Amino acid sequence: LLIYAGLEGVEQNMQLPLAANANLFTASEEIAGRYATLPSSLEQAKATALKSAFIGRHLPEALIRHYCR
Repeated sequence: LLIYAGLEGVEQNMQLPLAANANLFTASEEIAGRYATLPSSLEQAKATALKSAFIGRHLPEALIRHYCR
């Protein structure tokens, strides 16, 4: 999936977000709020993966179901 994500970014001319020049564990809400966050639990990660069109395009449905059960 990382390779597919990189290729998609190149093909679509996506720009990388600005680098975080702060410790996001101790940063204020104002600074931390500028960045997208990853799911904070396994259940949230599974739900996100199941809804992901990107993952659905690149992995077989059976594999997605297996990892998200």
